[in-house]
Amino acid sequence: MKDFKYEQNTKEADALNLLKHQHKRLAKQQVLFAAIFLVSLILIVVYVLSRSVYAYYDGYIALEPNEIRASDDVYILRVYRNAGDSVQNGDTLFSYVILNHIDALVNINSEPPFVARANNMKTQADLARQQIPVLRAQLQQLELQLKSERNDIYYGLTNNTKQNDLKAQIAETKAKIRQAQNTVLIYLRALSHNDKKIARAGLYSDHVNSMPYSPHNRFSNEMIQYCCAPAAGYITNVMFPDYSIALKGDEVLELKYSDFKKGNLRVMAYVQPDKVRDMLRADSLEVIVIDKTRFHAHLVRMGLGVQKLPDYLMNNFSRDAMVIMASLQIDTGQVIPYWVLNNNLPVKIRVNKMVRGRKLEEVEKHYKTSTPPDRN
Repeated sequence: MKDFKYEQNTKEADALNLLKHQHKRLAKQQVLFAAIFLVSLILIVVYVLSRSVYAYYDGYIALEPNEIRASDDVYILRVYRNAGDSVQNGDTLFSYVILNHIDALVNINSEPPFVARANNMKTQADLARQQIPVLRAQLQQLELQLKSERNDIYYGLTNNTKQNDLKAQIAETKAKIRQAQNTVLIYLRALSHNDKKIARAGLYSDHVNSMPYSPHNRFSNEMIQYCCAPAAGYITNVMFPDYSIALKGDEVLELKYSDFKKGNLRVMAYVQPDKVRDMLRADSLEVIVIDKTRFHAHLVRMGLGVQKLPDYLMNNFSRDAMVIMASLQIDTGQVIPYWVLNNNLPVKIRVNKMVRGRKLEEVEKHYKTSTPPDRN
């Protein structure tokens, strides 16, 4: 008996293999889609729960830098600090010369007030000094007349009336001489003090005619002044280079204090009206810079004003464009990276709505006012 052998068609076998491959691929896709759906569902649930448990606010770090400005029109000679340098209280920031002082020294049509004052004092001293010889000559003549009058009285030719008059004139003349001498002395003392101001102004220097940007520009040490740091901190910006002119009020340097209390460090929060009460109730607020950089703060004042949300916070789903501003104080005893404490750095503020730290009735007492009574 012959053996029976079934021979399958090649096309049918290929079709069966393709069908099995499609079933496996479909199964993998179903598993993948199910995993994606499950993860998405979990994220949605977490987001909904997070929004139910926490209230989120946008805000920013507020830190006032110290702007070192020119107190007058000045010619900056040298800037001793660059951006990023640390300084201590009293460190020299830049040297300068006041432009008005230079103009007063080189203007041939006018002279500084202390120079005019010195010339006037010299004139007055010379006038007082010239009166002394004249008064002494008068005194000598009066003394000769007095001697002659005494002789006449001795021989009985006259009485003592004229003698008394001469004595009075002699005493008055001596007083005038002493007054003139004292006047000269007073003017000379004042002139000596004024000469010190002239020296400080550089009038005795060989380079008083040097103007800014002139060749071989040099200034005497008396004319150069220095701007010093008012407190310890870091230079964040330098607006003027060496050998440049800054007008009165121009910002030359920007200094960020190391002591942030001097810089009025705080966190400003944008609060939607429907989220005001959540922030009022909270004892502590969590400020989020990034996921790993967070710190705590507390509410200082709600309702500092109303502002429009910045453009980067606006979206198509934003309901409230105008928000209430709140000021937060950073809690003490925390370690915060220095780079965080920069003005206008955006942050998120989170409040746990499930933890009611303060009673709303007690808190709102500070934020309520009554309208005036009707006088009619």
